[in-house]
Amino acid sequence: WLKELIFRKTSEELLHIALNSGDVLARRSAITELGARAKSESAPPAMKTDVMNALREIVQSTAYWRLRMSALGQLRGLLVSPGTPAKLDPVTTKMLLDMIAKEKSWVKATAIAFLGTTQDPKYADLYINALADNSDRVVANAAVALGSTKSPKAYAALAKLVGRPSWKNQSLMSALNGLQQLGDPRAYDIAYRALSDLNEPRWNLPQASTSVWDYRVIAAQTIAGLKRS
Repeated sequence: WLKELIFRKTSEELLHIALNSGDVLARRSAITELGARAKSESAPPAMKTDVMNALREIVQSTAYWRLRMSALGQLRGLLVSPGTPAKLDPVTTKMLLDMIAKEKSWVKATAIAFLGTTQDPKYADLYINALADNSDRVVANAAVALGSTKSPKAYAALAKLVGRPSWKNQSLMSALNGLQQLGDPRAYDIAYRALSDLNEPRWNLPQASTSVWDYRVIAAQTIAGLKRS
């Protein structure tokens, strides 16, 4: 006989699995469930605090990087409300700054995106330095974070990024995304030149029916975001 058995674990059991299990998939599943429970309006404040502390512990551990990145995503979901600048607590802010200083690639990029939700111009120099990172993913998130600060330093740094050599024109796409966030009208000329460029290869993924690598699409989106035609 076929049977499906659902064993609903307590939050305490999930916390134990998330922090101590030797199975990465079990830990990730526990992290996801804890994040969902902590977001509930009926979740006790003490439980939310325990979950956030556990997520920070995982993020700063030596666990598999994808697990740490997943914990970062869950923590961000608990602390950031879409559409409004985030007000992060000092503990989380310090954790993110430490990660940006010592991590690389995906984890560093995720930490930058998280910090970028504050839209705080005091981190503009941090994002500008990250534009020189070896990881295109880090550069992409730093460009968007920089644009969202509306810093007076942002336009010059993003305009310079346009000419940085990169695979599949990723630097140009990152710059355009950052300029769209910045909203500086001077970005129109950069976006229009990119949209009008018919010489560079048009990278796309036809099997997936997406133009994610075609910078002309992002250029058009940037122009639309600037409210110009």
